[in-house]
Amino acid sequence: MNERELYLALDFDGVLHSTQLGPTKKHCTDYAAGHLSAGEFLDLVSKDKRARYHLTSECIDFLFDRAAVFAKTFTCIPKVQTKLVIATSWRNAMSAGALQALVPAVLAPHVCGVLDPHEEEHREPGTRARLMEKWMAEHAPHARWLAVDDDAWLWEGAHSRLVQPPRDGLDGPTWFELRALCHALSEDVGKFDSMLESRSEVSA
Repeated sequence: MNERELYLALDFDGVLHSTQLGPTKKHCTDYAAGHLSAGEFLDLVSKDKRARYHLTSECIDFLFDRAAVFAKTFTCIPKVQTKLVIATSWRNAMSAGALQALVPAVLAPHVCGVLDPHEEEHREPGTRARLMEKWMAEHAPHARWLAVDDDAWLWEGAHSRLVQPPRDGLDGPTWFELRALCHALSEDVGKFDSMLESRSEVSA
């Protein structure tokens, strides 16, 4: 096992773009059924959300508009081998292959898996935390992991591992929080583990 290997459970809505820009269930099911290509899906979601929220074409907010900033986590700290496990609720309406086809090119090489679907995950606290623990036990039992998600409720029991952006998407403070954790792992594994322990005490 590479001690500098880090798995990130990655949400989309509220991380890679604002929550209000995420697709509807119909968008996802139409894409999953083959009625839309990946490009058509992304274009339609952006068009529908712009119309709903009266966004102009000059507005900088669009689907995956924070992906390039998020990707800097990997380029800034090359010693850490970062791998992405997709945790977005989109996975509940489409196959893993269809979902991965939507991942921005700047992130796609880092994707290594998708959490199991769970259509009722928002009914019970800590659901994604348990799904990620299960995924890690099956695929990388000795590796370290974090989650990047705007919904802390889904990570009940694992808040020390959670980097939580605001609902508008990844911002400066949360990017620096994630970068600090990655930097700690690049310097010393024990330092990273100590940071998680300290965060656990704060969240308790």
